[in-house]
Amino acid sequence: MLKWSMLAYIAFVMFQLLILIPIAVVASESDFAETTPAGEIISFFMIIMALGTLAFEIFAIVWLHQNADRLPLENN
Repeated sequence: MLKWSMLAYIAFVMFQLLILIPIAVVASESDFAETTPAGEIISFFMIIMALGTLAFEIFAIVWLHQNADRLPLENN
C-alpha cells in the first residue's frame, strides 16, 4: 500500500506538471510581477527543494520495490 500511495503521489505531481508547463508557456511577461534579487534567490531554493524531494521520492520507491520481500510488512 505504501508503494502504491507513493506511486499515486508521483503520478499526481507529474499530472500537475503537465498542466503547469503549458500555462507557464502561454502566460505573457505582463502576468508576472517584477522580482527582486531576494525573490529570485528564494525561488531558486524552492526549485532546489522541490527537485530534492522528487529525487528522494523516486529513490524511496525504487528502494521499497527492491527490498519489499525483506521488509516485515503484512498484506492484510
